[in-house]
Amino acid sequence: MGSRKGENKIKQEIFEGRFGRAETGTMTLKDFIEAIYMPWAKANKKSWLNDDHYNKVILKRLLRQ
Repeated sequence: MGSRKGENKIKQEIFEGRFGRAETGTMTLKDFIEAIYMPWAKANKKSWLNDDHYNKVILKRLLRQ
């Protein structure tokens, strides 16, 4: 890619608000909490039961809408 093309591509991404942003995935918050966060919290935090409770409240609130 030439320097002009690369520069134009970056300018276009900045204009569209995409420059420097990570690609978004398809994982939902619920999936993330269950598959990644809670196993980590159980292994690394003494207060993981609090996290479990708060996550249930947050998900209930978000999924209700």
